[in-house]
Amino acid sequence: MSEIEKRKDDHINLVDQSQYINRDNRFHYEPLLGTHPDSNPRPLVFLDKKIDYPFWISSMTGGGSHSLEINQRMAKVCSRLKIGMGLGSCRVLFDDESKIKDFNLRSLIGDELPFYMNLGLAQVEEFVQKDQVDLVNEMSEKLSTDGVCIHINPLQEFFQPQGDQILISPLETLAKFVESFDGKIIIKEVGQGFGPKSLDVILGLNIDCIELSGFGGTNFTKLEKIRSGKTENDFESIGETSFDMLNFLNKNDKSIDIIVSGGVNNPLDAYYLKTISKNPTIIGQASNVLKHALIGEENLFQYILNFILKMRLAENYLTIKKKGL
Repeated sequence: MSEIEKRKDDHINLVDQSQYINRDNRFHYEPLLGTHPDSNPRPLVFLDKKIDYPFWISSMTGGGSHSLEINQRMAKVCSRLKIGMGLGSCRVLFDDESKIKDFNLRSLIGDELPFYMNLGLAQVEEFVQKDQVDLVNEMSEKLSTDGVCIHINPLQEFFQPQGDQILISPLETLAKFVESFDGKIIIKEVGQGFGPKSLDVILGLNIDCIELSGFGGTNFTKLEKIRSGKTENDFESIGETSFDMLNFLNKNDKSIDIIVSGGVNNPLDAYYLKTISKNPTIIGQASNVLKHALIGEENLFQYILNFILKMRLAENYLTIKKKGL
């Protein structure tokens, strides 16, 4: 049987399974207006550095038994694709600097790409209260990072066994940290997003980027419930979607770089959220990247490249029905 005959037989045999699919009402489909996409680089400037694709490997892991191998795979893929990367929490380095090898990836990524360390709000609060922000500056210099991503996670910390307490207003902590830190700053909430008042406060700070890791992605409040063996958590359903946060930011006159990583389950979500944003916006992923990094470098490379191609396919053939509220 020839390949053409096999394909035709497949069409006949599978036709019943291809019907009655729910329609995505976000888009108009315009099959006459585009071509199939290519994977050629389209350089853009993000966080004052040039990247070839609007994709970001979001803060992931460090200090675990497999962190070195996983992080090195991700760093190599960043170098191959010319995209940016955020490290996992660097907290462990301030207690055990022998773990620095897990994070010391600048030589693999290259000097020209954006590369950021990561700290939780509770750790930043401690550095500020002890007047030790210089230690963060020194660690950033050791890792040759462009700056720090501060993850805001009060619900996760509250429900996490032995989680850190937030004792000072995050606004006060961030305002003091910004004054003393030398590099660029990304503010990120993990799993449940920022409401309009919090976003308004963030825009008033001298920071460089917001990562919208909102409701719809990995829910760390739910994750901590599962870890603790509990069956109920009243707060796991609380949060702000990336769609809602982008709409609020669109109404503000201040321009700021944005990474959207929450609720980006597929390239259609990525295309939609990137398109409705009025600010310079790229797409971040964490859990899906980790799954493919665990398999191997080439698997991760192909996953991200295919994701980008499908975003471009959407860009070439789809238009947005409604941009925002």
